[in-house]
Amino acid sequence: MADHHRTPTYPRANKEHRCIYCGGPILVGEQYTQQTGVYEGVLYRNRYHAECYEACADECSYYGEWEFSPYNGEYPARVEAILNLRRAVRLGSRQKDG
Repeated sequence: MADHHRTPTYPRANKEHRCIYCGGPILVGEQYTQQTGVYEGVLYRNRYHAECYEACADECSYYGEWEFSPYNGEYPARVEAILNLRRAVRLGSRQKDG
């Protein structure tokens, strides 16, 4: 079976998703890049932050093929800030409990 990759779409998140490239959260209401298709006979749906899709496309064009290791990309600065805030809130609630 041949691989088939549809043209990306740009929906808004109705719920939180996880970016396939960096592994960071795609927040509710955020517009993201989604690509669906068939790869090695398996249906897929990948969701990316806009910045991550561009970084992935640049990386893949450098190597000449659209393959990458999921969740290994760097977080965009804004996503890193969200994750740091979530960590701080979690640590703060643990300190109150303990």
